[in-house]
Amino acid sequence: MHFWDHLLQDHDPTKANYGVVANHPELLDINVGSAGSGDWMHINGISYNEALDQIVISSHELDEVYIIDHSTTTAEAAGHTGGRYGKGGDILYRWGRPSNYRAPGSQVFNVVHSSSWVPDSVPGGGHILAFNNREGTNASHVVEIVPPTDSAGFYSYTPGTAYGPAAPYWTYAASGFYSTHLGGCQRLPNGNTMLAESTDRKLWEVDSSGTVCGITLRELKW
Repeated sequence: MHFWDHLLQDHDPTKANYGVVANHPELLDINVGSAGSGDWMHINGISYNEALDQIVISSHELDEVYIIDHSTTTAEAAGHTGGRYGKGGDILYRWGRPSNYRAPGSQVFNVVHSSSWVPDSVPGGGHILAFNNREGTNASHVVEIVPPTDSAGFYSYTPGTAYGPAAPYWTYAASGFYSTHLGGCQRLPNGNTMLAESTDRKLWEVDSSGTVCGITLRELKW
């Protein structure tokens, strides 16, 4: 799917993609984000859920994670119908900055990286992890969210509201934990989470209580 096929704007009624942004959270408002850059979304994380046949991606510039249907044909991905979930290449689910689709609610992500599904075989299976840089705060977080989905992979949504959940299921934060850009996170088979504090070149392994355990590697070179 190509996001350029799934845009909406409310500035020029003479254009085919004119509409009410708040009524179409499945589309991207072209007027959100920084203008004048070819890398206007800066996608920096991608993860595939084989059971659902869905992909989650994260956008540095738009401060959101998005889930899209992987089952579509190329033609279906360019449109708004078809595929396993009937929405073509439109957004199935989004989270992190409700104002992007004119919904009420608090912004959580301020620069986000490394969105990934937690594998079903490990604790938290089916959840989504992401590294929230929180640029300019000197305090990054790693968040785990539980998307509001049914067993078939469809996401619940009430028009005019923000996609749930209202708050992360789990957040890791610690004094000195900060990466101005980059950053990564991965759930391990033992239930702990590996964190990459990229700008300081450190790897951390933490348990669900936030206690650092295992091996902490510092001053890595890449």
